[in-house]
This record gives sequence, structure tokens and C-alpha cells, in this order.
Amino acid sequence: MKKTFLTLLAFSAITISAIAQQQQIQPIDPVKHTQCDRSHKHGMDMQALNLTADQKAKLKAYNQSFRTQMDSLRKNENITVKQSRDQEYALRQQRKANFESILTADQKAKLKQLKDDRMAQHDSTMSRHLDRMKTKLGLTDEQVAQIKAQHDAIREKIIAIRNNDNLTREQKEEQLSSIKNERKDAFKKILTPDQLNKLEQMKKARMEKNNS
Repeated sequence: MKKTFLTLLAFSAITISAIAQQQQIQPIDPVKHTQCDRSHKHGMDMQALNLTADQKAKLKAYNQSFRTQMDSLRKNENITVKQSRDQEYALRQQRKANFESILTADQKAKLKQLKDDRMAQHDSTMSRHLDRMKTKLGLTDEQVAQIKAQHDAIREKIIAIRNNDNLTREQKEEQLSSIKNERKDAFKKILTPDQLNKLEQMKKARMEKNNS
């Protein structure tokens, strides 16, 4: 149940990196799942785009330049943590722009379709987890609808924040962090005291089982 609960929260908040991946398919994905999963999805995306030899050569050069600059940045001990994070953010944004600059109109359309398909898969997984929670916690149809509506509303907020180029890196992080807390509070308000208590008991039982 702990896994189900945490996964649901991740979906409800977009688990900030998850939607990021769905909204931004990049040549080198900085998102939120295991490295193996990221590499697998990245490889599938590149294969689906059917890049030409010239595009692949340009992408390789862009990625090499990015890695070189990132290595240099990480070794730089003469800047503050904030400066380092700001510069890393700028490098990642530039890498994304470079990647998109080599794509044709058809490839950009294909990239959008890949993002839409991934979003649909995300929604399907969300629905399955809601069905499990409905059974285990005895959720009503109204509660399920509220959780789904909360998930959709928060997803739209996070997409808007991530696509807002007028916000700085810090402003985006602050707003995303605020939404993460908002999501947790809203989810708890949907459950009844008995459901919250049952959820805690199931989490404890799962933790004890894992530690035994």
C-alpha cells in the first residue's frame, strides 16, 4: 500500500520530474525515473524520430559540448551553489534548444505525438492505481472523482510553470515546491479520518514487512 500511496502522490503532483519527461523529451533526459528507464525511453524516442546521419552528427556534437561544459562546471569551486545551479539550468535549456533546432517540422510533430502518447499512458496508470486504492481504502466514487480532478488540475499548473519562460529557475522551483505541498494537503482532505488511519496502518505494516 505504501507503494500505491506514494505512486498516487507522484502522479497527482506530476511527480514533478514525471510530467517534465512527458512535456519535454530531450536528447539527454534529466527527469525522474531510474537511469535505465530514462535511457530506454530516450533510445526509443531517437529511433522513432528517424534522425538523418547529419542530424545525428550534430546531436553528437551538441551532447559532447554539453557534457564538456557540465564537467567543467562541476569542477569549478570558485562559484556559489546558486551560480552553479543557474548555470546548469542554462546549459540544459540550451541543450534542449539545440536539439529542437535540428528537427524538421515532421519530426517535431512526431515528438509531440510521443509526448501525447506518454501522457495517455500516464493517465492509464493513474486510473489503475485509483482502482486499487478505491478497493483497499473503500473510496467512494465521489472521492475517486475528486482525486482525479486534483491530479488533472495540478498537472496543468505544473505544465504552465515549466513552459513559462518568464520565470527564473528559482521561481519555477519555488512554485513547483509549493504545488507539491498543496497536492499533499489536498489529497489528505479528500480521505476520511478512518481512511487516513487505515492508510497509515497499511504503510506501517508494509514498512515492518520490508524491515523484517
